Amino acid sequence: MGERLGGINLHLLKKLSEEIGVSGHEDLVRNLIRSEIDGLGEIEQDSIGNLYLKVGEGHPRVMISAHMDEIGFMVKHIDKKGFIRIELVGGWDPRVFPSQRAILIDKNGEKLEGVVGSKPPHIQSRKEMEKAFRISELFLDIGMSKEEVLERIEIGCTGTLYSEFRDIGDFVVGKALDDRVGVLLLIELAKAIDVDFETNFVFTVQEEVGLRGAGVAAYRINPDIALVVEATAAGDLPGVREEESPTSIGLGPAITIMDKRIIVSSEIFSFLKRVAEENNIDYQIKKPAYGGTDAGRIHITRSGIPSGIVSVPTRYIHSPNQLVYKKDLERTFELLKFSLEEIPSSGLY
Repeated sequence: MGERLGGINLHLLKKLSEEIGVSGHEDLVRNLIRSEIDGLGEIEQDSIGNLYLKVGEGHPRVMISAHMDEIGFMVKHIDKKGFIRIELVGGWDPRVFPSQRAILIDKNGEKLEGVVGSKPPHIQSRKEMEKAFRISELFLDIGMSKEEVLERIEIGCTGTLYSEFRDIGDFVVGKALDDRVGVLLLIELAKAIDVDFETNFVFTVQEEVGLRGAGVAAYRINPDIALVVEATAAGDLPGVREEESPTSIGLGPAITIMDKRIIVSSEIFSFLKRVAEENNIDYQIKKPAYGGTDAGRIHITRSGIPSGIVSVPTRYIHSPNQLVYKKDLERTFELLKFSLEEIPSSGLY
């Protein structure tokens, strides 16, 4: 795997992707981020778990954020044979679960591997074969007796479906690229830029279960401008009509004008487009009304915070194997870097 691609550290993206950080339990990811940003500025953590890096002083006060958490599951029952029943955390399609590898974080913070089990096809009825499994019909098998399981696992332990990060030519594939690509970009931006105004890099918690950390962070910082960095669904796939595809791989970063939680101000939308065009950065406009991000909570905090969204198009989002085009990552980094540098002269605040 190449160490760097433009401003992108692929080795760090691998570590971020493979770490486990289900919503509300982002500790391991937060520790990794902290080790990467140590020494870059003032680092703080709030009571809900958001991590802050503040660099620079003076106006404007800018907040740029990405969420640390990923979708996963929580243990809700252990049966007499040691099989584990789970409750989903975040927006899964349960049809991806059967026979997948899984990782659990045990009571001691250690990782346990297992597999998602289901009734095998050999003993299913024809009617059963014709329908998808419900999550209530699936279970985790970690190869232990009930007594052994109870030594390590209790109700409330979390985990997720697991896959190893891979570099596959022009693409990378791995779990949790929503939104570890955003986390990576914030880390790289913090290392690359030298600003003379207050810039708050915020790594938020619990985005996947209701944009919870972002509201706390925005209230605390009360920025003049906020930018959210995300992964967003790419629909350039067989069976998806062009007009239904929110974004496409290979066309550069996606700039949002509207989603289910926000209508972006025309000033910020135009600013991001202008920066891209003036710096010859390919970009695309995300089709309106799809999805939602932390900006949905940030922009209605306090008396209102002007907010924009820049996203990396991602195929197979909310699955254990998400796919990103490397050049889209690089172009997103460039757009964010130039945008941050030009905010003081933008007239946006």
